[in-house]
Order: sequence, then C-alpha cells, then structure tokens
Amino acid sequence: MASASGPQLHTMHMPTIEGAVVKREKGYFLKLFQRHKHITVTYCCVFWTFGMCVAFLGPTLLDLGCLVSTDFQHMSWIFFAQSLFVLLGSLAGGYLVEKFTSNPVLLVAAIISALMMAVIPLCRVLWMLALILAIMGINMGIIDTVSNVSLIKVYGTDVSPFLQALHFFYGFGAFVSPMIVEPFLLNEDCTLFVDNTTSEAEVHQMVLNGSLVAGTLEEAQKDTRVKYAFWIMTMLQVRLNYLSTCSPCNSCYYANKKSINNNL
Repeated sequence: MASASGPQLHTMHMPTIEGAVVKREKGYFLKLFQRHKHITVTYCCVFWTFGMCVAFLGPTLLDLGCLVSTDFQHMSWIFFAQSLFVLLGSLAGGYLVEKFTSNPVLLVAAIISALMMAVIPLCRVLWMLALILAIMGINMGIIDTVSNVSLIKVYGTDVSPFLQALHFFYGFGAFVSPMIVEPFLLNEDCTLFVDNTTSEAEVHQMVLNGSLVAGTLEEAQKDTRVKYAFWIMTMLQVRLNYLSTCSPCNSCYYANKKSINNNL
C-alpha cells in the first residue's frame, strides 16, 4: 500500500507531462496571487511596456523615414536592428537573472527602454535611429527573459496562470501602442522627396489632389507630430515602471517559498 500511495501523492502536487489536470483546493491560485500580488503586478506592468516597445515601430515607420530623410526601402533595416538585439538581449537576460537580483535588472532595462523611446523622434540620420533601436532591443530582450524566469522562480510549478496573465499584458501593450500613435501620424511616404525622382510640378499636383499632405521633405518633417506620441508612451512607461522601485526584494519571496507552499 505504501508503494501505491507514493505515486498518487506525487501526482496531486506535480503536473504530469501528458497534461493531466492537477486538482487544487478552491481559491488556491487566488491565495498564491495574494501572497505575491505586488511582484506579479510589477512584472505585468513591465511586460505591458515591453509590448508597447514592440508594436510602435510599424505604424510610425513612414513618419520616422521622413524625420531621418531615408527612403522606405532602407527604413526596413531598423526592423532588423531591433529584432537582432532583442535576441541578444534575451541571451544576456538569462545570464543576468542568475547573477543579480531580478528587480534591479528589470528596473534598469525598463528605464533605458523608456529613455530610448523618448530619444527616437530626435534622431535625424538612419544610423542613429538604428543605434537607438538596437539599445532599446537589448533591454527589451532582457525584460522578456528576466520577467518570465523570475515569475517561474516565484510560483514554481504553479506558474501557468500567472505566465498567461504576463503575456496578456504584453498583448495589451502591443494593442494600445498603435492607438496612442495614430492621432499624431502624418502617414506620408517621403521617398519621393529623398530620391528626387519626382519633379516639383508633379509634387505640386499631388498636393493639390490631396494625395500628398506635405510638398517638401522639410515641410513633412515640420508637420509630423509623431514625437508627441513617443513622449506620451515614455511617460506611460515611466509611470508603470515606477512599481519596480517599490517591489520588495525577490530573494524574500524565494527564501519563504517553501514555508508558503506548506501553509497552502
């Protein structure tokens, strides 16, 4: 009987690979959340800002092209720069989360991302914009890895619903970001001003027809208000990331994890 009861007790506390449902008492996950609510909300807010950083680039591409005087074809390089350094940041995050307490790492990465967001509309050359997005990408990757790993350390095998909540906030940030940006966009392709393939008479006619808003590159750079969208998102990120400065040290949670689970 002892050998038979052993596996049964094991399956009651550990999810199986086959995906068998583990029975929990009513309100079990709510109790877990209440014990770790501050740090969980912090990670969700940081992931919200992560989603905002991912989703702004596509809608603002034309306006950023006007600001840095670059045609649409070459602007695609900034996607590559950001994506590559997000990957590198994710790798770096795995090292940092093992060497340092996660909250300070998250705080630094979030602050740098917010600063880069504020600087983006001030760029006037493509290489500078790509550099800023690369720095932001590294910190985005760090946020991604550190948040996921830290949440797993806090909740252990019970992390599933909390990881789903974390990635819900990522999606929410990616959903909100384009809506913040849209009212400030000029949405004009400045390629014809940059490559000089269109005559002034043709440009003037296009302006009269309403197919162009600005008649020159300088006018397009003046008319776009995309900088205000970036600064609004920066303020939102700073406000959300303020929670990170108030969070208790993660080690307090890890040290008490065993006793907390026993009480549940």
